[in-house]
Formats: sequence, C-alpha cells, structure tokens
Amino acid sequence: MVLSSVKTTVMVTEPVILLLQVIQDINNREVQEDVPPLRGGSKETRQVYNSFAKLYKIVQISNTAFFSGNLSWACHFLNDAIRLFRKVDDKKAIGVACNNLANVCYAQIHAHHNCDAGLNTSEDFGVVRAGLEHYDEAIAISEIEFEQATCLVTKAGFAYELADRLFNRGMFLLALQGDPDCPDDGRVRALADVSRARDLDIDTREFLLAHKLLLEHSEAVFGRIIRRIHGLISFHRDEELGELWALQELIEDADQLLLAAWNEPVAPLFQRCSRTGRLQQLEAAAIRLELSRDNDWEAARLAMRMFAEDEYLMEGSFQVAANALLRYSRATDGAMPFTRTTFQSTRSDFRKMLKTCKNGSVDIGKCLIFALEINKRWEGDPIMDRINANCLRLYDECCNPEDSMGLVASTTRGSYSLNLSTKSENEGLQRSTLDIATSGTSGMGSPSLPFAVQMVVDASASQENDSYVLLVADG
Repeated sequence: MVLSSVKTTVMVTEPVILLLQVIQDINNREVQEDVPPLRGGSKETRQVYNSFAKLYKIVQISNTAFFSGNLSWACHFLNDAIRLFRKVDDKKAIGVACNNLANVCYAQIHAHHNCDAGLNTSEDFGVVRAGLEHYDEAIAISEIEFEQATCLVTKAGFAYELADRLFNRGMFLLALQGDPDCPDDGRVRALADVSRARDLDIDTREFLLAHKLLLEHSEAVFGRIIRRIHGLISFHRDEELGELWALQELIEDADQLLLAAWNEPVAPLFQRCSRTGRLQQLEAAAIRLELSRDNDWEAARLAMRMFAEDEYLMEGSFQVAANALLRYSRATDGAMPFTRTTFQSTRSDFRKMLKTCKNGSVDIGKCLIFALEINKRWEGDPIMDRINANCLRLYDECCNPEDSMGLVASTTRGSYSLNLSTKSENEGLQRSTLDIATSGTSGMGSPSLPFAVQMVVDASASQENDSYVLLVADG
C-alpha cells in the first residue's frame, strides 16, 4: 500500500515539476534545448504539456528567426507565442513576448527606412501601431509587477525590467521622429520614457550598492549599461537627449563597475565572460561613441590597445576595433604614422581574423566588378532607371577610395570594359562609364560574366582584397 502511494505521488508530482520548470525557463529567457519528455501524468497534464511543448518550440524558432535576420518570420512566431501565453494566462511570459515583438517591429521599421523598397504607408503605420501597442502592454505588466512586489530585492529586479521596456519604447519613438507615422506627442513621450528609465536605473543601482548587492548583480548591471550606451549612440546628435542622459557618464559608470569587480575573479560579471572580454565590450562601446563623434584618432587609439595587448578578441569587439583603425587610415589620406607596407600587413591580418567570425562586417577592402547582361527588350522600361540609380548608389556609398572597381558590359551603344583600378585614381571615368553602361541594354551577343571572372583572376588587386562580381541580368 505504501509503495502504491509513493508511485502515485511520483506520477502526479513529476509532471507538475517538469511543467513548472518549463514555465520558469521561458520566463527566464532560457529557451535553448527541447522540452524534456513527459513521463506519467494525467490526461489534463498531458494536454498542458503539449501546449507548452508547442510554445517552447515557437519561442525557439522565433529567436532563431530574429537573430538570423528573418524579421517577418520572427514576428509571425512571436504572435503565435503570445496567443498561447494568453491561453495559459502567464502574465510574465506575455510581457516578455510583447516586449520582444515590439522590438521586432522596431527592427522592421529600421530596416524599411534604410532601403528603397520599404513598406507602403498603410503597412508601415500598421507596424508602428503594433509596436507601440505591444510596448504599452509590456510596460503595463511591468508596472503591476513592480508595484505588487513586496521583497525589496525582487522589486529591484522588476525596476530594471521596467526600465528596459521604457528605454526600448523611448528609442522606438525617437527613431520615428520626422516620420509621418510618428504620434504627434512622440518626442515628448520618448524623452519621458528615457528620463524615467534613467531614474529607475540610478535608483536601483544605488539600492544594490547600499545593500552590498551590486557585485552579486554585476553581470546584469554591466550588460544593461552597455545596452543603454549602444541605444543612445544612435541619437548622439540629439542635444536634448544628451543633456537628459550623458553618454560619457554611462561609459564612466561601466568603467567604475568593471574596476570595482576586477580583483574579484569569482564575481558574476566574469563568470560567462573573462575580465579581458568585459574590458573589450566596454572599449567597443567607447570606440563606437568616438566614431559617432567623428573622432577617428581617439577611436583608433582605443582600438589599438586590444590588438596590441590581448591574446584573444571577442568577435563583436574585433569588428568595431578593426573598423575604427580602417576608418582612421582612410581619413588620414595616406599620412599615417606608419608605412604602407605595415598597413597592408594589418589588413591581411584582419582578413585572416575575419574568416573565423560568424558574422563578418569589416570592410577591409574589395574588388567590385559590374557585369551587365540585360536584353534589349527592356529598352525604355522604367526598370532601367532603377538599375542605373541602384548601381550608381552602390558605387557611391559602398566603394571606398582604396577599393578597386571594374566593369564589363555590351550595350546597344557599344561595348564597355574597365579594368580593375582604385576609385581614388579613376573615380570620374568609372562613374561616368557605369552611368552610361547601366542606361542601355545589350543584344546578349557576348556574355559579360566570363570576362568579369577573368578580370578577377588576372588582377593583382584581387590577391589582396575580397572580390565581388555583381551580375545584372534578366535570366
């Protein structure tokens, strides 16, 4: 009888414990592996388990979609997650999902405003409205959790969460400034959100310091300061915002926290990332700030420290530091305090290091060849104007003075061929030829792509730079 009772108790409690663990993982944003299999349990328990297993998978997929850049899929799966969270009435999870979905809307608006083929007005307004609605709901949930918390330490955690969401909404509203979809009081609301987020951050940090809990929460506090810096840098030219929350003060706050924890190797701040790694994160933020101020020399000086002293570089910090050094080298117009050979060696080292990165975004130097194969049936079509405008835009905005450019095209006006040469040497000829070549069509008598590939093979510049062939063809 005793064994039977024990077995029954285990069969009832184990599934419940498993479900509670799943809920806790979702609320703590620790959705990494699949849900553990359920053993035992009643029919009702299994129904709840199936719902959570589906929810768990949805959150996993939405996270993957967001970080891979597929914002529409991330939005789709997060909407599914919110519907399931509402069914089980998990307010904490609803708040997290709403905040994440609003951030996806923010990313969509940012992406659409940075390309020509954006949303139409009605779709754009729909994304803005959805983003604000989800931010409002996430903040409302945080407000309730913050007010209802009785334990002071727990209340401090809710204060930071509320500050995060207020800051996110403030950045979203600031990003909409000058946009027809921005609410009339958008700027006032944005500054109010940022102001309250700053006050909550300061009050919570002072509370942790007064109760000697700052070291224990150092990882979360440091990461939050770095995120604030990255967010505010996007609006560094906004003087009113700068007076409200000075970026230099945030840099100093992060530096003081890092210094205070430096001699405590067991501090939570250094459990997931080494002391050197944390220093690189801070320096990367400082470099971004100096670059935003067009202070290329100071940015390059900060970047040199990690290359000269550190054995390992974090991927994100490496990319920021490498871009700073490359930008400084371009800004000095050849008047650098070291030789051209040294700089070429540095670029070669950067290229080797970049191959180990998962998300390379360092423009070390490139060879770009335009290969045009457009049938004459498109002559006079409006699409030719778009091709012309986009090719010229690519050349103007994405080709640096030291980059090499070539062109192969056969048009109704004649054949055009430019061997690879640097933009600084032949910009006038390159741009005018590209303008003419992309304004007409070809008879498709001789394909351009093989000649473009051969141009890459023959050019010495392709041995020092990454090479790209842009084929414009109609299939």
